[in-house]
Formats: sequence, C-alpha cells, structure tokens
Amino acid sequence: TTRTVFLAALASQQDTGANRPIAIAPLQAIGALQPRISPDGSTIAVAYQRSIWTLPRAGGTMTRLTQGEGWDSEPAWSPDGKRIAFLHARGSGPGQLRVIQADDGAEVKLPRLVDLRGTIAFNKIAFHPDGRRILGAFRQDGKKDPELGWYNLQTGKIASIMPLHMWGRFAVSTSGKWLAVAATMD
Repeated sequence: TTRTVFLAALASQQDTGANRPIAIAPLQAIGALQPRISPDGSTIAVAYQRSIWTLPRAGGTMTRLTQGEGWDSEPAWSPDGKRIAFLHARGSGPGQLRVIQADDGAEVKLPRLVDLRGTIAFNKIAFHPDGRRILGAFRQDGKKDPELGWYNLQTGKIASIMPLHMWGRFAVSTSGKWLAVAATMD
C-alpha cells in the first residue's frame, strides 16, 4: 500500500474591505519544496523558507536544521539516515555542497568546498548507496559548465562522469551501479 503525505504552507493577507491594491512582501518559498523521505521512512526533509527542515512522516513539529544567510535547497539523505547533504547558495542558483547531521543540523566538515550548479527544478544531489560519495553537477577547475560527477566525502576529489551543458535530472540506482540522466538538448 502506498501512503501519501501532503505538505502545505499557506500565506494570507488581511482583507481590508477596500477594493484597492495592497503591498505583499516577496515570498521566499511557497510551501515545502523538494520533500525527501528518510531511508527508514520515519522523517521527511524539506527545503522551506530558505532552510532545511525535518518533520515526522506521521505529522508533528517541524525542526529547522539550517539557518543564516543564503538559500538552502535540495536535501538528500545519506543511506544510513544520519546525514543530509544540500545546496547552500546566495539565491536560488549555483552554490556550494554542504552536509549536516540529520538529528541536530551540526555541520559535517568536508575535505574541501565544492561548487554545485543550482538545483531548483532541475539538477539535484544524491548519496551513493555506500554513503561515501555524492552525485551532483559540480563546477571544477574554473570550467564554465558543470560536470556530472561523484564527490568523495573522504578526499574531496571529484570523479567526473560527463559534461552537463544543459539542464537535466539524474538519479542513481539503489545498487549504485547505474545512473539515469535526462537532459534537454535545446
């Protein structure tokens, strides 16, 4: 049986009773974006209001794991459910790979910082099933276009797989032996 959990956040403005325009502050997020279910199915990680949050699958209180300047998006669970990788950016575009502890949001120190192509609506990041590598669209060596590659969490090295000149999505199989890549050619 498949069960569905719906996440929603609503914004409202007080009705002034007058038929005149009202100023509305710019939204920083609409609802919970990019929901990801933990490997054990108990917790959902989301990007919401420029931060990474978790909430129990059965419902309850959301816990904010990241805060501060920037825009955090595309949470990705480690296979053991103990870490969450994500994109940390100035806006909704390119940024850096970050990893935190899933239980309290404590930063996991990476061997070196690496740049990622912005992930909103297209590229994403994913842990390899062994938990030692992260798949992403990385920018390296001053190249203009990012390349799909594996970031090694122990060494900080990137093993390039292929160039990504256009937008696309990719996924890794549960065994880690196969990748699926869908890309636009226009």
